[in-house]
Amino acid sequence: MQFYIENHRNGKAIETYYELVETLRDELGIEPSEETKQLYQRTLQIANQKQRVSQKKTRESLLWSIQ
Repeated sequence: MQFYIENHRNGKAIETYYELVETLRDELGIEPSEETKQLYQRTLQIANQKQRVSQKKTRESLLWSIQ
């Protein structure tokens, strides 16, 4: 996950988290560590921030094209 985050691939980091959760539950019957859960939460926050910025840029671009 950390590799993907450092390389700006938050979607892949989130996908990896879900794969990890499934594997840990199925094979070991445990949950991810608190550190891993926190890393996942930070990744979600970053992804959400990037999405909001992208949406804002799209709206601004649409407004400019209308004017």
